[in-house]
Amino acid sequence: MGEAQGAARTGGIVGLVNGSGNEISNCFNVGKVSSTGTSFLTNGGIVGSLDSGSININNCYNIAVFSQGHGSNRIGGIVGKHTGGTLTMNKCYYLKQDDTKTAIGGKEDDINQVTGCNAISEITATILNDNINNIEHTDEWQSWKLGEEGYPVFE
Repeated sequence: MGEAQGAARTGGIVGLVNGSGNEISNCFNVGKVSSTGTSFLTNGGIVGSLDSGSININNCYNIAVFSQGHGSNRIGGIVGKHTGGTLTMNKCYYLKQDDTKTAIGGKEDDINQVTGCNAISEITATILNDNINNIEHTDEWQSWKLGEEGYPVFE
């Protein structure tokens, strides 16, 4: 467990996505994500901001704690801000907390038809593995097991 800290667009795995053909698979974030700037702050458990281009996020989860400075704050369980480009999520999960209300910061999950991502109250290896087996995919998605620190890790 560590900390991802940035001035504005901060993500637990990637800060800013602008290019096409990007993919993040088989990842998790259990640390702290924080922005220290004073404006246009976005924090995402996996990606800080998708401004243009495209990204597929597959088989990932986030249980990060978020912290921000002052300004236009958006916090998303998976993506902090999505203002342009194509975002596809498959079997992604985030721990629903007081500061993490939606998969994409500033967008309501139900209203904006966020698919492939779920907020759950507990993330376990069993839940993650059951869902890997229930979706058709062509790439190699890793299986999960319970790690020594109490959260799921890869086998």
